[in-house]
Amino acid sequence: GHVGYALHFDGNSWRQVAMRPGEYFLSVSGLSPSDVWAVSHSSVSRYDGSRWISTSAPPDSLFTRVFALSSNAIYVGSFSGNVYRFDGSTWRAMGNGGRYTRSLWARSTSEVYAAFDSKGVLRFNGTGWESTNSPLNVNDLWGDATSLYAVGRDGFYRYDGSAWHQLSRDTLNSVHGWDARNVFA
Repeated sequence: GHVGYALHFDGNSWRQVAMRPGEYFLSVSGLSPSDVWAVSHSSVSRYDGSRWISTSAPPDSLFTRVFALSSNAIYVGSFSGNVYRFDGSTWRAMGNGGRYTRSLWARSTSEVYAAFDSKGVLRFNGTGWESTNSPLNVNDLWGDATSLYAVGRDGFYRYDGSAWHQLSRDTLNSVHGWDARNVFA
């Protein structure tokens, strides 16, 4: 968003939603029109359907990404590579997976993926981070019920849970979809 406001599309038109003065969001993820989460470098905010509310935040001060899985599983990543989970009342550290959290995506609380600078994509298995042997230069992640997709400088990849398969060599910045037949990058 721009400094001072975020944009909300209601199906018909875009409107500005005020934020705290001087703040801008780096990442946004939502569960519903009245439960949207966003991070700036120094804060975590939640949109309740009418306004942005500053929430409690983990001790890190340079947030880079947010992913909302459910109301009791909100994930934020930081510049230092720390990842945190909000369980609805408390932020809990999930450990440090690397340096600079580029993207987060989760299928469940025991299957969380994060793309880190110089480490590629790691999977949190419920107790710790483990390698997926991914390409290193990943910018964004998105997944469906069976696959995880990653894009970056090394191309477009699909992870089937055991191996990465290159789908394209193009440099891409963002990926999102609805199912395995509808993935956009």
